[in-house]
Amino acid sequence: MPGRAPYGPSLEHRLEAGPGDFAFAGADVPHRPFNLSETEPVHYIAARSDPIEQKSVVPFPHVA
Repeated sequence: MPGRAPYGPSLEHRLEAGPGDFAFAGADVPHRPFNLSETEPVHYIAARSDPIEQKSVVPFPHVA
């Protein structure tokens, strides 16, 4: 089961990724990854180049 990541200023674009896929979200691109399955886990590795990445995260308003 893939994961999905809406992205863009209003999360108007959608990216789906499955096993072995690579996805890139550029700097300052709002994105909200989530699991499409209610029963199977999705595992991903996130890498950031920002040394203060947790301080740089800006929460996006909740989107249903």
